[in-house]
Amino acid sequence: MTDSTPGPFKRISMPWFPFSVPATFLAAVALSILHGVFALVALVSKEIESASQAEAIFLAQLESVTTSLSLLPGLPGGRWPFFVGAVSVLLVWAFFGVAICRCLALRLTRDEYLGVKDALGFARAKFGTAILFPVIVVGCILLLGLVNGLLGLLMQIPYLGLVFQILVPLAYLLTALMLAIFFSALFGGGMVAGAIAVEARGTLDAWGKALNYTFARPLHIIVYVVLLKVLLFDFLIGFGLGRGLLHRWTRASLSPLWTNSGFENALDGHGEGIYADLMAKAWDLFSGLASLGLGAVVLSFALGGFTSMFLILRKDVDGIDTSEIELPGSTDPEPIPA
Repeated sequence: MTDSTPGPFKRISMPWFPFSVPATFLAAVALSILHGVFALVALVSKEIESASQAEAIFLAQLESVTTSLSLLPGLPGGRWPFFVGAVSVLLVWAFFGVAICRCLALRLTRDEYLGVKDALGFARAKFGTAILFPVIVVGCILLLGLVNGLLGLLMQIPYLGLVFQILVPLAYLLTALMLAIFFSALFGGGMVAGAIAVEARGTLDAWGKALNYTFARPLHIIVYVVLLKVLLFDFLIGFGLGRGLLHRWTRASLSPLWTNSGFENALDGHGEGIYADLMAKAWDLFSGLASLGLGAVVLSFALGGFTSMFLILRKDVDGIDTSEIELPGSTDPEPIPA
C-alpha cells in the first residue's frame, strides 16, 4: 500500500490480499455452517431435494430482491427458505466475518498473526456492533418503502388518485435513496466489518466511514470491487469450481500414463461392490473438502481485500497511517497542549 500522489490526479494503491491460516479456518467453518443451514432447509422442506438446490434458490431470490425488490413466485419451498438463508448469512457475517477481518487487520497493519480463540473473542465482543449494521440498513429501507407504499395507496384512490400523481417525483426520490442505502451497504459491508476490526468502534461510526470513503473515492471503490470480482470470483471460483478445473485436473493427474475405466466408474459411483462404493464415498468426501478449502480461501481473501481497502482509503481520505489499529487495553493519547 503506497502513498497517494498529491494534487488532482491520485494514484490508486492496490490492496493486499494477506493469507492467514486462522482466517481461512474460520472462513471454512462459516461456509460449513451456512451449508448446514441450507441442508436443514432441504430436510425440512419437502419440495427442496438438497442443500445445493436450497443454495441455488436463495441466490436466485437474492438476485430478484436486488434487481426488483420482490421475491420470485413458484420456486420450491416458497419464500421462507430465503428469509432463513438471509438471516443466517447476516449472523455468520456479523460473527465470523468480523473475526476473519480482525485476523487480517492485524496481518495488514502489524504483520502479526492472531489465533482463532482471540479472533472469536473479539468477534463475540463486537457482535452487537456488527449485527446492528444490517438491522439499521433494513430498517431504513423498510421505512422508505413504507412511505412509498402510502404514496401508492393515495394514488390508487378512485378519481383522487390522479391528483396524487404529482407525488411520483417524490416516490422516485425515495426509491433512489433506498437504492443508495442498499448498494452502499452491499458494497460497503466488507469495509464496515474491516472498520470494526481495525478501529473497534460503534456501528454508525463504521458505516459512516465506509459511506464517506465510498462517496469520496468512488473510482477507487469501483476499481477495487472489480478487481476482487475478477480475481476471486471469476478466476478462482469460476475456473476452479464453476468449470471444475480443480477436480478435473486432479482426476486426470491421478492416471496420466494409463486409463482405467474401473477406477473412473468407481469414482463416479457407477461401479459395483463394496470397494466401488467406498471409493465413490471417499472421492466425494475429499473433493468436497477441496471445494470447501477453495471457498474458504476466496472468502478470506475477499474480507482481507475489503479490510485493505478500508486501510488504504482511511489513509488517503483521513490521513491515518495504515499501521494504526485499535488494540486491547489501548487508550487515546493525551492531546498535545496548544
